[in-house]
Amino acid sequence: MSFTFPVRLTSVEAYLRTVHGSDRALAASEIRVLSEYADRILVDVEDEWPVDTATSVDSFDVDLHVQRGFIGFDINNSASYAQYVHRKGGNPEAPLYLELIPRVVLDYRDALIADLKRAIDATEAAARKQATPPPPAWYTRIGGPRVGR
Repeated sequence: MSFTFPVRLTSVEAYLRTVHGSDRALAASEIRVLSEYADRILVDVEDEWPVDTATSVDSFDVDLHVQRGFIGFDINNSASYAQYVHRKGGNPEAPLYLELIPRVVLDYRDALIADLKRAIDATEAAARKQATPPPPAWYTRIGGPRVGR
């Protein structure tokens, strides 16, 4: 049977709610950060996957979750036997992906969260800057309002 392993970034969801004031979908620059880390994690999982057949390794993929209220990604393997893969001499009742994926995610977790928070901060700063209207034409920053010309 195939498997899907969900990785939900609840601390990023909470941070986004704090800085934005409510849930929102990720912006393009934030999606790029999430995608880069999900791809790195996937490559590391594939590198440690003990089955050398192209079918099993080529069956891995990642689905990003960037919508409002659910930030994270799923690591999937659609090979019919993927959930039964275990290390040689290991317990066949303990699927490898349940040990491997959390360990690899943990290796990247702190950097992923920090980089995603930085991207969120940049997006929010740009949105605040864009939301600040320019001063009226009759107002100058140095002398205040122009009087009687």
